[in-house]
Amino acid sequence: MKIKCPLCGFENEEGSKFCKNCNEPLVKFKTPNAIENPYIKIEEEDQPFELISDEEVKAKNKIEKERKMRTCGNCGISLSEGVTKCPECGKIVCKNC
Repeated sequence: MKIKCPLCGFENEEGSKFCKNCNEPLVKFKTPNAIENPYIKIEEEDQPFELISDEEVKAKNKIEKERKMRTCGNCGISLSEGVTKCPECGKIVCKNC
């Protein structure tokens, strides 16, 4: 049995998770007739993206922010955004560096 792509109409082999023509995810319907029930359930293993919790998002954002944080080239202390003079050693630092 072929699986028809909902986007381009290409007929894919049974068991395909993505369309071989346009890479659109091929959704598995839980009802015998998808027209009767427009609300479909996608199996967790069929999700095209990784699902993460709010806590994981906050942790990843914190790590990314720390990665972008500047440090003083003289003493190594972390510098706040917009600082032009190191509060620890007094060295002038580039505002945009």
